[in-house]
Amino acid sequence: MIKIAVWGYAGYGRRMVESITRFCSDTYQITAVYDRKYELINTQNTEPGFISVRDPEDLVTDYQQGVFEALIICMLNGYEKAAASAQENHIPLAHLGSEEDLYPLSAFEHIEDPYHISQDHYEVHVLKNMRYAVPNYYTVDIGYLFDRDGKVIKDPLTVYPLPVYIRRFSDFPFPFKNAKAEVIPMPGQYCVLTKANCSNYWHFTYENMDCVWLLEENGYTGKYVINNVPYCKEIMRIAGISPDRILTINDFDFNKIYEFEELFYVKLIDNSRYHSSFVLKRLADHIKSTLPRDPSLPKKIYVKRITTRKLLGADELIKSYGFTEIIPENYSVLEQMTLFYNADVVFSVHGANSTNGLYMRENTFFVEAYSTRWENACNIYTMYQNKVHYYPVTSMELFTENPDGQGHDIVIPRTLLHLTLRNVFELYDKIESSIV
Repeated sequence: MIKIAVWGYAGYGRRMVESITRFCSDTYQITAVYDRKYELINTQNTEPGFISVRDPEDLVTDYQQGVFEALIICMLNGYEKAAASAQENHIPLAHLGSEEDLYPLSAFEHIEDPYHISQDHYEVHVLKNMRYAVPNYYTVDIGYLFDRDGKVIKDPLTVYPLPVYIRRFSDFPFPFKNAKAEVIPMPGQYCVLTKANCSNYWHFTYENMDCVWLLEENGYTGKYVINNVPYCKEIMRIAGISPDRILTINDFDFNKIYEFEELFYVKLIDNSRYHSSFVLKRLADHIKSTLPRDPSLPKKIYVKRITTRKLLGADELIKSYGFTEIIPENYSVLEQMTLFYNADVVFSVHGANSTNGLYMRENTFFVEAYSTRWENACNIYTMYQNKVHYYPVTSMELFTENPDGQGHDIVIPRTLLHLTLRNVFELYDKIESSIV
């Protein structure tokens, strides 16, 4: 029996305490809980069996006095700082899982793909009786897939090589092996799309919608488990998938296991987005066939970011070229698609739902601004396949005060912007003249 402490008693920590108590009590005994809001928490909790929450300032002393032997940190923000503090004070961290529990898709038992899907550079895996569970911490974009022996599928956790997802996996609420949680059977066919870092429209499209469309155009009629983000569900519905076939993470309870009769997992083998652009073009063609042509909509639109990664000091110049400014947050996905589909020229800052460039018409123009940190081949390849004229314009250097470039705003020289737009409209005028 290992005596452990939990540091952090918000929603994540409360669920962790419940999970360990219910499922791991033969291995772990929770002997202390810590949170900086300990006084307020203790005042609000009077139920029987409640463990009094302590001041984190007492962590080191309590460990030295043998109150606990290892620590689980239940924080999403501030984890690294807390872990560093524990390390400095020689407090070991407890983990319920490890990277050794992660296995590639090839390690699982497969059954024959009933649709015999064939697409260069893709693999279709159909697995029997695979299990699914959601984490204790609130998330919109990740879930765990594992078999009855407790082996966890590695692939969906590593769409991006971010150690944080492996770390969160290791703090899973209960061991996958010999799990004691209730198992709920899920008959039929399921495709789980809850991958790491796919919680927004752009990532969901480029990491998932090609897989969805490969299944759909080959006759798949099963259900999908997707990210808990409204616009992910909306694009699925726009693609023609009925609501009764779409589940989100919110449809699953934590501390329960769901066992899918047949699990479909579509994998791009070499992760080259050039190959996925062929499939995404077919999806885009299908969606564009349902979009209306509306002459009243603006022909030149500037899609403006209002959060991080804004393009600074360019509004007046862009406006002088006749662009109509839109804020994507003010529109539904369908409205955004329709605006892009009817526009002749779009200027978008990368991430300001530039995904909609997929739904532009042939021989239209897509100008995209970004720093070198956000250069991405996905847009280049899909624009090429859709025969859209693509003009990327970049600052070529990081703007100050954010060396890693993760969320900084960008400045692009006025002359470079002006030159890019002038070239766009010279070619645009020539194409318009030739059509007339």
